[in-house]
Amino acid sequence: MTVIRSFKKDIQLAKLCYKLQIGSQLADGPLRTLDGYLAQLNQLGLFTQSIVLGPVVLTRAYGVDGPNDSGQVIQAAVTSDFGAAAVVWNSEDYHAAQDDYELERDALDRAVALRKCAPAIRSLVWPHVSELVDELMGRVTIV
Repeated sequence: MTVIRSFKKDIQLAKLCYKLQIGSQLADGPLRTLDGYLAQLNQLGLFTQSIVLGPVVLTRAYGVDGPNDSGQVIQAAVTSDFGAAAVVWNSEDYHAAQDDYELERDALDRAVALRKCAPAIRSLVWPHVSELVDELMGRVTIV
């Protein structure tokens, strides 16, 4: 029985590895193009400094170096400064910012360009980027 459970666990882990690897690889090419266009629009003066926040895609405990009474929250985002991003929060700061309605302002300082993130983070954030770009572009009206 334990051999079967172990085998099932192996399959689950293999599926997760595959999903994260493929997701990251699928994001890499379009990510460079998207970030390039958003950076160019920003340089042309189309945007004010903005961030659009998406869903939380990952929560995890800190490693051995981090605080043991808190965790990390990773949130999908798109910024006017550098395009697709992951916002990296301490879980306590995330909840405090939510309560204070200052999530977007606080998120700007915590945003990391998605192209600089680990493959797993790129894979988890990428599926939300298109919708977030649409929202960012919806904040601009060209008449």
